[in-house]
Amino acid sequence: MSNNKKVYFAVAVTSIVWDTTWVASKMGISYVPAFQFASMRQFLGGSIYVCFFLMKGAGLPTKKQFLWLIPMSFLMFVSSNGIPTYGLQFITSGLAALIAALYPLSVVLIERFILKPLK
Repeated sequence: MSNNKKVYFAVAVTSIVWDTTWVASKMGISYVPAFQFASMRQFLGGSIYVCFFLMKGAGLPTKKQFLWLIPMSFLMFVSSNGIPTYGLQFITSGLAALIAALYPLSVVLIERFILKPLK
């Protein structure tokens, strides 16, 4: 499989996995407030992410890096997970998944039609 095909395959898998989380989020917010559910999801995902890299031998960020990471992680939580999870109360999970699927697709389209001609 060529590199381009691997990249497109990875984007397709990411889109499918990413979009199925909206169904779980829709179910979750029926039991827990949206921002609480989003924070639990982020905490669980972040913990798995940190454990994975610690097992691979990577260290924890330095104090200086943590000072930069704290506001970035807050913005990431609020903008990319908190607000969409809150909005999920008002739309179907299918529509939310469709909207979320546009992000990785837009990355591919921008790379293909805008950045490629610049090279």
